Amino acid sequence: MSRLTDRQRIFCENLNRGMSATEAAREAGYGEAYANREANRLVDKPQVKAYLDELRADSRTQAVADGTEIREYLTSVLRDKVKDVATGGKELEFIHTPMPASERTKAAQELAKLDGHYAPTRVDVKLTEYSRDWLKQSLAVIGRHVTPETLRQIAAELPRFEP
Repeated sequence: MSRLTDRQRIFCENLNRGMSATEAAREAGYGEAYANREANRLVDKPQVKAYLDELRADSRTQAVADGTEIREYLTSVLRDKVKDVATGGKELEFIHTPMPASERTKAAQELAKLDGHYAPTRVDVKLTEYSRDWLKQSLAVIGRHVTPETLRQIAAELPRFEP
């Protein structure tokens, strides 16, 4: 496959940025009168198609934050390193304002969840009247078919219930 010219490469990059094919061709240096026709020919060339596919694949992967990027951001919030307020007129300048403790705590919790260090401290289980009745009836049936000694052995092996 032949290599791309500089104008073809610029055309592809402009197209990947969201320009129309005609506009991308004009910006790449193709003549105003021929930009539309040249754009249609360019997109049909195999090397241009291949480069466009490569650019689009790269754009997709860069558009989505990966785990490392998420951890780095949360860590910057936790460590109060985020510059988040723009000041100035025409020349914007970002300054550091202290991150509220509640936001830093949330970042720490999210990091802990990502790393598997966070587990809920309590799990609530609600028994409905129906399930409570079913459990009582089931235990009564089991009690009729199992000796008292076997029931004591089973009870000894069960963990203690402490609500």
